[in-house]
Amino acid sequence: MLNWRIIVGLALLFFCIKELYTIMGNSVKASPVYAEVGCFIWMGAGTFLVIRGMTKKPD
Repeated sequence: MLNWRIIVGLALLFFCIKELYTIMGNSVKASPVYAEVGCFIWMGAGTFLVIRGMTKKPD
């Protein structure tokens, strides 16, 4: 059963992976390390929400 945690987690994962590929594909002169770290943090949050949504018992 899908709940809001799974939906938000999947959305975070999808958009962060898309943004990470965009950052890696662009040739920028500055180091995109901070943007990549931010993407990984939000991907971690999305993964946490998906796992939490799948293991949470229904009320």
